[in-house]
Amino acid sequence: PYTQVKISKFGETYIFQLLPALFFYPAWPPCADSWGQTPDSPGAWPTPQAIATCRQLGFFALPVLCPFSDKETVWRVSFVRSEKFLLHYERLDSPQGVVRQVERILKMLRTADTDAFRPLSSYHLRTVVLHVCQQFPDSNAWVPYRLGEQFLEVLRQLIQALEKGELKHFFVPACNLLGQYNQQELAATAQRLREIHEEFRLAPGHSIRLQC
Repeated sequence: PYTQVKISKFGETYIFQLLPALFFYPAWPPCADSWGQTPDSPGAWPTPQAIATCRQLGFFALPVLCPFSDKETVWRVSFVRSEKFLLHYERLDSPQGVVRQVERILKMLRTADTDAFRPLSSYHLRTVVLHVCQQFPDSNAWVPYRLGEQFLEVLRQLIQALEKGELKHFFVPACNLLGQYNQQELAATAQRLREIHEEFRLAPGHSIRLQC
């Protein structure tokens, strides 16, 4: 139940899907009740304050079938407000700015070579980025001179997720975002991305992918 809009500008065509949604604020969906409840060590990411804020930002319910639930579930939960809050940045050279640059590079590569990333969506990429942020909470891990290092780490973990056939939703760990796909298809994608990983690891300055 969406409206598709095409906009042409400067010779490029952009396609947007407008989807109605119900906004629940301030509220947190029961499916994500456990998120942020496990005690973490000092310096963990997100911080307790950030978790509390996320749980007050509300969520959207979209009238779209969720492939990870039974057929009677006709609504999908969106945590887009919390995701934007966690990834918000003021300056590109800040830790969160570096995180967003990593995400943008991944999305740029996917746009330039959709076949290599198929069947992954931009949401799969964002989810891996969020997981890596949680694994590397120290702001020193996200300084500008480590941008390439962290990009390779995110890509490596994406490949591992494909090989395992498991990518947990950041807010709903019980939901496997790769659960609907054939493992053979995921393995083929993992192999293609491994080649890209090696290309950037061995000769990042000579890759034509970043020139797209």
